[in-house]
Amino acid sequence: MGCISFFLGGILIFQNSLGIDIRADRIAIVYVKTFVKGIRLAAYEMCSLETRQPMIQKRNIISEFIGNFIRKHHVAGTDIFLGIPSDMTILRNITLPLVVKENLWSTLQYEMEKYIPLPLNDIYFDCQIIEEDKANNFIRVLLVVIKKKDLAPYLELKDQIDGDISGIELASMGMANFLNYHPDMADQGAVLFVNPNDHVVEIGLVRNNFLNYCKSIPLTEDSGDLPKLIKEELNLLKGMVGDGDVPIKLAIWDNLLSEERLKQLKTETGLDPVFLNTSLSGLPTGELASAFGLALKGLKKMPMQINLLPVELRKKPGRTGYYIMFILTGLVVLSGLAWGGSQIMHRRITLDRLNNEIKSLASEVENVNRLDTRVKAIEMGIDQLNTLRRDRVPALDILKELSERIPESAWVQELNFSEHGLQLTGFAESASELISLLEASPLFKDVVFLSTITKSKDGKERFRIGLKIK
Repeated sequence: MGCISFFLGGILIFQNSLGIDIRADRIAIVYVKTFVKGIRLAAYEMCSLETRQPMIQKRNIISEFIGNFIRKHHVAGTDIFLGIPSDMTILRNITLPLVVKENLWSTLQYEMEKYIPLPLNDIYFDCQIIEEDKANNFIRVLLVVIKKKDLAPYLELKDQIDGDISGIELASMGMANFLNYHPDMADQGAVLFVNPNDHVVEIGLVRNNFLNYCKSIPLTEDSGDLPKLIKEELNLLKGMVGDGDVPIKLAIWDNLLSEERLKQLKTETGLDPVFLNTSLSGLPTGELASAFGLALKGLKKMPMQINLLPVELRKKPGRTGYYIMFILTGLVVLSGLAWGGSQIMHRRITLDRLNNEIKSLASEVENVNRLDTRVKAIEMGIDQLNTLRRDRVPALDILKELSERIPESAWVQELNFSEHGLQLTGFAESASELISLLEASPLFKDVVFLSTITKSKDGKERFRIGLKIK
């Protein structure tokens, strides 16, 4: 029994995984392994890319770089996870009734056009429950959507490298995994992370170990001062956290910002930066943190389980491990039967006695179920009364909030009030950005598109948005 357990543990301990972070300007690969003492960095490499070159033209360079890495470090039979830029995707934070939890996927398919102004046949999507509140009967879901044509180069890259891909996800989710793995950041209430480089600054919110929001801001000569750009996003994210009692940490990789910018960032945001020491994981720079977080998914269960790779294209589990596990399990079962026959008989006698007691209590259980049904009906009535008693928000406050939230580049052509909420019709440079701006308001909830976005003759996007008052 002891030898079998040791051998079984050895199979589970000695694993490896590959995380590949593909950005517009670079590709980073991190190779990690598990040993008796935990997870160890085995190898890493980075390669610069031409920023303005489209992905379809970079594909051969990327596949050759990955192939050379795999051959150089003798990587075989490992899980491979790709990270793609977050600006290629649409992220939505959706609140739904708890009752749809069991049929979440089909519910989102049916109502997708309420949240994403794109045809269902033109996209890939995945979702994950990031909060469940049974007391208030709702769930919060992170929805990630990408156009099929944007993911196509990465799917073709899958056929060019020596190894099957287990998953494709946002590089920001690799950052979230790294934060959950980092000893100073794990199990924090809310963490805002800032990850700048020469071309973009990536900002995200990790709350209760789940990625709630991320955005990549391109840096150009007209971008202005970096701390001020970051301040605007951090103020939006702090509003999403909501509860002032929730501690907020600002995570920054200590080798990616100058001391002067750090001081200015602290002044602008009012938050003390927490410097992440990547050397604890063996990484020489924070630019490898996302690839490291992606690789962790092949070694341990991480909170973020979003995967944009279609199920039929994902790496199939190896059968050898299953055969070994099956044989070992059979040996364990046979040993247990030979050693514990008397225990099994004793448990059978106990089980028969418990079954008899359960039958005798069946009528009482039925009464309890009837009472439970009545209690739920009363609770629903109380909820309805509380809804009727709730104070309504003054119309002037609503109009003031709308004028502050909607940017100057957009205008509202029609505004309708009703007992069900508001309907806004108008034009904007980018209608999809209005959803996140309105959702960040403490007055509004359930912000959705009521119709597909259309283009006007002057290039503006015509929108029709519905929302409710909290």
